[in-house]
Amino acid sequence: MTSIGASAFESCKGLTSVTLPTGLKSLGSRAFYACSNLTNVELPAGVSVVESSAFEKCTSLSSVTLPETVTKIGAFAFRYCDGITDLYFLNPECEIGFGSSQAPANAVFHGYAGSTALSWANANSLPFDQIVVHEHYGVLQNQADATCTENGYTGDVVCAGCGETLETGTVIPALQHDWNNANAVFNWDGYTCPDATVTCLNDQSHTTDIIASVTSETILEPTETERGTVKYTATVTFEGETYTKVKEEEIPALNKGLCKWCGERHEGFFGRLKGFVHKIAYFFAHLFGKR
Repeated sequence: MTSIGASAFESCKGLTSVTLPTGLKSLGSRAFYACSNLTNVELPAGVSVVESSAFEKCTSLSSVTLPETVTKIGAFAFRYCDGITDLYFLNPECEIGFGSSQAPANAVFHGYAGSTALSWANANSLPFDQIVVHEHYGVLQNQADATCTENGYTGDVVCAGCGETLETGTVIPALQHDWNNANAVFNWDGYTCPDATVTCLNDQSHTTDIIASVTSETILEPTETERGTVKYTATVTFEGETYTKVKEEEIPALNKGLCKWCGERHEGFFGRLKGFVHKIAYFFAHLFGKR
């Protein structure tokens, strides 16, 4: 719909509020004439002409904003609309086709400095309130980083002075976990490795523990006098990636560290204490030929 014809809603007493469609270009003569119960009307950007008597005798209207696209307002457009307290002219070059005797009796007229509305109000000795052009100062608000599981937001640019949103942000999709080539930390327990902790590359607070398998391989056999070496290999597979960690340990020489009294190897605090007692026993036994 691009226009509302002449007298389209004339004297519609049951009409209380009107939201006109986007794409509307003009309001015909007497389009809402004598709609006495009409309290609110919103003119969309794009309307260019409001013909004569379009809202005449709409006595319940209280405030009307004429968008910046309106270039012409016809005679009697708001005559006898004495309920209107504020009438806004947002087009600085709007042609106003009525005088003081046809203007809403109780209205304050709003427009920009240097506008035709200001000249018209001065010429007709009508009350005028200048619309101050506000210079926006944008600040970023509502910004949020995306995480592995939650969407982020680039943030809105909002005027610090008036709060108007100058630029709307966009959603940043969740990053998802990134386990590829992640760092795996193997948690060794002695010669076994019960699990490995894999850390997400996108967020180090996101970790997963995986049971590890351990194999052992003797790479150097011990001799009677020389130590050997055993290699332990821990392996985990997660999200298509395989991680390994190698740990080598010494194997004691076959006769080194064996108790001469009992033939066992004493380890740990109590084991060493027992070994000390055995050494004393072996010494005296050897001394007196008992061993």
